[in-house]
Amino acid sequence: MSSSDHQQSGIFAAVTGAISTAELAKYNVEWMSWKERGEGGRNALHVLCCNMFVTAQNLASVEEGLRLSGAANEADAEGRLPLHDACSNPSASPALVDFVYRLNPAALTSSSSSTGETPLHEACGLVAEVPVLAMLLKLEARAIQARDQRQRTPAHSL
Repeated sequence: MSSSDHQQSGIFAAVTGAISTAELAKYNVEWMSWKERGEGGRNALHVLCCNMFVTAQNLASVEEGLRLSGAANEADAEGRLPLHDACSNPSASPALVDFVYRLNPAALTSSSSSTGETPLHEACGLVAEVPVLAMLLKLEARAIQARDQRQRTPAHSL
């Protein structure tokens, strides 16, 4: 099965497009599905964090499965964690970003292997909503000092 076929079935179908909390809920039991990899080495949590329709309530419905699988700790082929994706999603609410952060608090200071950017770099690069930026800085104030591979701090993107 090719990665594009793989992403259209099972868990990847459940996290793409409009989100059905009932459909997602079965992945609390089938939690190993969160470990499956699709295009770019991304797991379903990566894909879900990029989805403009996802809410913190959707994620709460599968919290146990996400915790058991460790999906929030798994980097894609570029070294990005799901928190990077949540912070680069212009539709992400503070509640959603906070939920993904709480699955892996260390991710906030983790830099991508391909660019050296942290999730805060991602949020600032999109000029995320002020409440998202404020929440991230409240969680880890020193994250504003992190430098990417070009020696830029998150503030350079504002």
